[in-house]
Amino acid sequence: MDAYHFQTLLHTAFHKVFGASSGNLLVPTLHAICRSTHHLAVAADVQGQTTNSHPKVQHAVSLLQESFSRTFNDRTEFRPSLHYTSEGSKKAGVLCIVNELFAMYFVLNTLRLCKNLLRPVESRNLHQNQRMGDMVTYKYYVGRLALFEDQYAMAEEHLTYAFQHCHRHAKHNQKCILQYLVPVKLYRGKLPTPQCTVNEPMMRVR
Repeated sequence: MDAYHFQTLLHTAFHKVFGASSGNLLVPTLHAICRSTHHLAVAADVQGQTTNSHPKVQHAVSLLQESFSRTFNDRTEFRPSLHYTSEGSKKAGVLCIVNELFAMYFVLNTLRLCKNLLRPVESRNLHQNQRMGDMVTYKYYVGRLALFEDQYAMAEEHLTYAFQHCHRHAKHNQKCILQYLVPVKLYRGKLPTPQCTVNEPMMRVR
């Protein structure tokens, strides 16, 4: 609980520093702060035995929404790059923050709020040409969202992308993706063939 309290002070103070900075050199630091705020909020709710209402996670959402605004609203033109420079756009930091917000929205069961992130991100193609790990996570959550909206073809498309591009050693992440991808494929009548391997479950279909 104390750790989360001081983390919120850090997060709020860093927003001022981030807003006054030039370029996107501080984007990785903002990402680290957002992840810590998210994880400490979850831990604080567990310690406070308030995992039913998730008050700390709800509070953390407001902090990450501010982080989203400070990256998305940067006036510097966004040019996809895997490098952070003193002249780059802060929009390069949007996708990672969106993924953290997705995770919290799913915990809070406020999936309608995901649409508020999808529209601006995809209208400006901020979900493309980013770091592969961020794109895989984004596709995973968008696939889950499509699944809950009964858009099974779209769910299969996004989850398949997430699985095929997931790091081959990230076994936990692969299992998380398959938890939703396999039922979607079965529902759509796509069954595994004898040629399927452990590394390619449900990828070859009849």
